Amino acid sequence: MKEKFTGPERSGVQRVEELLRPPRVVVLAVLFDWSLLVQLLTMPLLARWLRQPPALSLPWLSPALNTLLSLLSALPFALLLALCGEGMRRGLVWARHVQVALNTLLALAGLAGVYTLWLDARRGNYWPLVTLVTLVGLSPLIIWGLHQPAARQWFNPPPELALRIRQRRASVPPSWSLLLATLGLGLLEALAGLLR
Repeated sequence: MKEKFTGPERSGVQRVEELLRPPRVVVLAVLFDWSLLVQLLTMPLLARWLRQPPALSLPWLSPALNTLLSLLSALPFALLLALCGEGMRRGLVWARHVQVALNTLLALAGLAGVYTLWLDARRGNYWPLVTLVTLVGLSPLIIWGLHQPAARQWFNPPPELALRIRQRRASVPPSWSLLLATLGLGLLEALAGLLR
């Protein structure tokens, strides 16, 4: 049975529901963070499957142990990305600051990768284009979007509603479309990183 609200109570409920819908840039930032997480965790496994040496390799260890070593070394960074993505989803202020700093660094790294793309393209390898489009295309867009009024409102809800809103955001699971897009972009990025 639906509850009926009247007067100020109804407008308060509408306001809470409005503040539960994330702006597009927040969804994009979560997609970005979690796809990097997928990339970090799948690259060692894909490298083994493609019979390539893992990123972190010690000559006296077997290929399986080198894969495990690469996977374990990626875990702290994967944890940071998972926390940052979830912080963005919940509207935590610290996550916004970390997101802006991370995307600034990645955008600069992407600009530095233009020369690498040029060298690789001369040899017929266009896989670095995937990374370049992600870093130079999405990172500045996320930085810009996080400074827009809708994003500011997401991270600064009214004080009287803040606790209730953050609890409700935490209780809503991510959408399947977001999770599938995260998996797809992360795998594409992992392949682009390995097939350079």
